[in-house]
Amino acid sequence: MSKNSEAADAEGTSSSTKDEIIRGLNEDLAREYKAIIQYVVFSSTLKGVAKQIDYLGADPTIKGKEAEFSQNSKTMLEIDLRAEQETIKN
Repeated sequence: MSKNSEAADAEGTSSSTKDEIIRGLNEDLAREYKAIIQYVVFSSTLKGVAKQIDYLGADPTIKGKEAEFSQNSKTMLEIDLRAEQETIKN
């Protein structure tokens, strides 16, 4: 096996293909980190809502809405988007 950057590794994947896969996976990971940060920020908003409910003399709910799930990534994002839009609208 040659040692150039296009050489195939033991699994038959070229170095450039492997680098592309790694770049893509790191992009996916960065988007996941972004989502985590956004949810942490959103969580502080929820805490503010809970404080308002408490201020009004009631107990904040401890029950969540029924979670939806799809094996299809696009459908899952659409489900998340609909839920976010409904929350904003309300």
